Amino acid sequence: MANVHAVYRAELLALLGLSIGAWVGLVPWLGVAALALLLPLSIFSFQKPPVPAKVVGWTQMALGLLVVGATLLGTRLGW
Repeated sequence: MANVHAVYRAELLALLGLSIGAWVGLVPWLGVAALALLLPLSIFSFQKPPVPAKVVGWTQMALGLLVVGATLLGTRLGW
């Protein structure tokens, strides 16, 4: 099993970095919110049995598009 704590630390570090970027005005807060929504999802995912790599790939692509879309929307709306 993967080192779950390392994954959580990496996610929290990314969230911290993005929050700092939003605080200084480099990225919108909506992008931070979208990334923050992924942390509970990863906690849930580690509690489920493994799934095929294809499912992981499609899920990661969809979630990445969600974060990019939220960041774009936040940039357009000034959030």
